[in-house]
Amino acid sequence: MPKCRCACGAKYRVAEEAIGKNAKCKKCGAVFTLEPVDEGIIPIADDMGFADKVSRASQRTSSATANASGGPHTRFDPSTLPPPVIERASHPADETTGKATTYVRSIFAAFLFPKSLHNALTFIFLWVVFFVLTLMLSGGVVFGLLALFRFVFYLAFLGWWAAYRFNVVASGAAGDDDLPSLVVPNEGISGLLMTFLQWVGSWLVVLMPATVFAVIAFMQGWMDPDKFIDALDEGVAGLLFLGSGSGSAAFGGLVVLGMFFWPIIILCVALGGFECIWHVVLIVTTIVKTFPVYLFTAVMVFGTVCLGYVLAGFVETRLSAGEGASISSWLGSSILVSFVVTGITIYVEIVAMKLIGLYYHHFKHRFAWDWG
Repeated sequence: MPKCRCACGAKYRVAEEAIGKNAKCKKCGAVFTLEPVDEGIIPIADDMGFADKVSRASQRTSSATANASGGPHTRFDPSTLPPPVIERASHPADETTGKATTYVRSIFAAFLFPKSLHNALTFIFLWVVFFVLTLMLSGGVVFGLLALFRFVFYLAFLGWWAAYRFNVVASGAAGDDDLPSLVVPNEGISGLLMTFLQWVGSWLVVLMPATVFAVIAFMQGWMDPDKFIDALDEGVAGLLFLGSGSGSAAFGGLVVLGMFFWPIIILCVALGGFECIWHVVLIVTTIVKTFPVYLFTAVMVFGTVCLGYVLAGFVETRLSAGEGASISSWLGSSILVSFVVTGITIYVEIVAMKLIGLYYHHFKHRFAWDWG
């Protein structure tokens, strides 16, 4: 086959019948007439730019060799080279397993938070202060300004405790093993009251469907109001086991649904402010993207709280039955029960808040938003 060449230097082999016809060069795009040429061997490498690449690579290799050997006239000593760095190639499965292992370790660390001296002292301080204030604020009936002062002080104390629990969530979200400082920044009594309202508001938001259903159920006679009031004294656990009947079962299901959403609501309030809870689409998207982990978190949070209820009931039953008479004879069974129950309550609430924070810390890359 005859050889033809464009003005840019590109060479082509064409059929005999193509001689004399016009063709478009694939290299420069120009149209030229196919005329046979005879120049011996066609330097294909030059046409494709390989020669220049090989030349530049050769120059870089020579320069690198000269630098490594101390110069062109110095004998090369291999011992002067740094040791090779050997890295194991990471695998997606290895990375996932490592994250899961770290998350599991963090969960165990959350339950064992009192093992460090700082956390143990903080926990004991909270336990004692909470117990003493509970005794002080649960006295007999007081009238007048003193009663008003005690009521405001009690709300401020609850606001401080709510602010501290929010801080525990934030510290867990930041990956801190230590409990936060007991000094909670605030704007005075009004700031603490606002924090307390945010804590209560989180429960009102998640229990709103159940509350609306309860009102309708009372009007239709599906639920007994007296049983409902008695169940309120036992907290969320009492509302879950309100009684038999279709109305009670539906109400319990709505309570469970609200409890399912409560951990992420608390996370939103602790990290982004109360206004974040209105971003329903982002919250639902985050739950969907992290559903197995979020479900596990919700079960762990309320499982821990329920465990606290069980332990508190067990302690109260044992001491009230007289099995702790050797201790209660000098301390008083009611005070001892209150002291132990207070410690259990504080412990399970701190663990629950840490679990909520760890959920964000380990899986924030899947969230529909980011707080850093």
